Amino acid sequence: MIKTKDNELTNSQTVFYFLIILVGLSLRWYQLDYRPFHHDESLHAVYGAYNYFSPDTNFYKYSALLHGPLLYDLLPYFYEMLGTNDFAARSLIALIGSLLIFAPWLFRKHLNAKVFLAITTIIAISPMLVYYSRFLREDFLVLTTMIGMLYAVVTDKERIKSPLFLCSLSLHYCIKENVFISMSLMLGFVLYDYLLSFWLKQKTEAKKIIEFIQKHWLSSVIGFCSAVFLFCYIYSSRFRYSKGILDGLYRDSLLYWLNQHNIERIKGPFSFQFLMISWYDFYLILFMLIFYLHTFYKMKNSLRLASGISILLSFVCYFNLTPESLMTNPVWIFFKLKIPFDVWWLMILIPHSIIIATHHMIQKQKDLAWFSYLFYASFFTYSYVGEKVPWLSLYPLFWGIIYFCVYYDHYFQYKHTEFINLGVIFFTFFTFRICLMTNFNRSGDDTELISQVHTTKEFHNIMKRIKDRMVSPTKVNSKALITGDAVWPATWYLFNQEDYHYIMQQKEVKLYPYIIENYPAQLPLEESHRKVTIKLRGWWVPEYEALSFGTYLNYMITHKPWSNTGFSYVDFYIKKNFN
Repeated sequence: MIKTKDNELTNSQTVFYFLIILVGLSLRWYQLDYRPFHHDESLHAVYGAYNYFSPDTNFYKYSALLHGPLLYDLLPYFYEMLGTNDFAARSLIALIGSLLIFAPWLFRKHLNAKVFLAITTIIAISPMLVYYSRFLREDFLVLTTMIGMLYAVVTDKERIKSPLFLCSLSLHYCIKENVFISMSLMLGFVLYDYLLSFWLKQKTEAKKIIEFIQKHWLSSVIGFCSAVFLFCYIYSSRFRYSKGILDGLYRDSLLYWLNQHNIERIKGPFSFQFLMISWYDFYLILFMLIFYLHTFYKMKNSLRLASGISILLSFVCYFNLTPESLMTNPVWIFFKLKIPFDVWWLMILIPHSIIIATHHMIQKQKDLAWFSYLFYASFFTYSYVGEKVPWLSLYPLFWGIIYFCVYYDHYFQYKHTEFINLGVIFFTFFTFRICLMTNFNRSGDDTELISQVHTTKEFHNIMKRIKDRMVSPTKVNSKALITGDAVWPATWYLFNQEDYHYIMQQKEVKLYPYIIENYPAQLPLEESHRKVTIKLRGWWVPEYEALSFGTYLNYMITHKPWSNTGFSYVDFYIKKNFN
């Protein structure tokens, strides 16, 4: 039997638990290599392959654009076991995503049986968690380190608290530069808790941390030294690239991403992450509304008044602003707002990250105070960052899942169970449907926002066909010349093939039976080659100005865009008499 906080799982609950584990694992591993590689995936896979094939000369040297070294240090182990193919490259993240389903097991002593099952189910079938478990990026490694830090906080094994927390934080630092955001959010709560303590007369988090370090100074020193060693070892590529240490610590990492934030390399509305979660994990937005109303009902009048005023002001601003006025007001420009809806969302998030955390602290619910703050504050922060990329939605989603499950454990597990059970069943099936659509039926479809751009199946199939000719023992001249936008996805598909080239020399161009060039290409090959224009990438960039409540709901249910999708094209030259 599986023991949780209050009781053991019943036989039927145990069967359900293992069934949902099986479903979650199947969703992560089935047809893992079917979806064409996103160009970011290609970059990561190729740099991991450099490290695998030439570990002494082509080991990863830190570049802020490609994030920390740990991903590239781990990929070679999977290439060694499974080969340098699509399945192997994604297997690292699929494995991390699979282990995440079991994460509630670490916290079972702190969760009621129903909450334990609920959080496991959410993780198992969440459309976004499944999608990014099948997507070669760093974010699932980051979530793993967050779970390590969280477990360090709640474990009763006090000797491992400091080493586990600090080493998890160090590994986070070695994966992705959003560690600056993570640390800022944690320090922000500690500071606010300290200021609020003068009113509440409660022991502060800062004081608890100091007392713990004083009591367990040896394990804290060991943890700190271990974390520093890990950081230096990984960023210096096993002490072969000392420049990487300071570059990763601040010199390149912080300055590069501050610049990206300022120039907004990938633009989008402030509400982009809200829309992402709404359209893929809608249950979280529903929980947010329900639990906010419940919290509002229980708040002190002063907090209720502050909350009500902020919501009223948000609606006043929403109905009195136009996209043009957003472009001229320095306040809205500072927050990078793009559409009137952004103002409403901004003015909800900023005050409520403080108001709701304050309410929980007054109620002496420090766990809910922490998780509500991390949810609302990370939702604001990842909405505010200049580069609007879909995978950043994972962070408010992660903290939101934890917050709402703990909130349910505090307030709802024994109340209105019939109504709640019906709602859970409905949204479980709704979420599972979106999960299947997103990850299988429409995986890599140009109508999906979930990875912004998608390498097309057409390009994927052509690359596979060219590679098959290159590795065939009966191959005749199978050289491929690929330039322009197609280089990065092609480099992964044709990695380590001596017949693949990406630097054009005009006098030799006719010798290549396969040539791919940016559209419209004007190569003098009419006599020797036939030309076909193919789709390289597809995308949907919503017309946000046309966003209405109706279009919002329609996309949430059907995933049919209200504005046109787009494609980028390349010209594919094939030597005559070649297949």
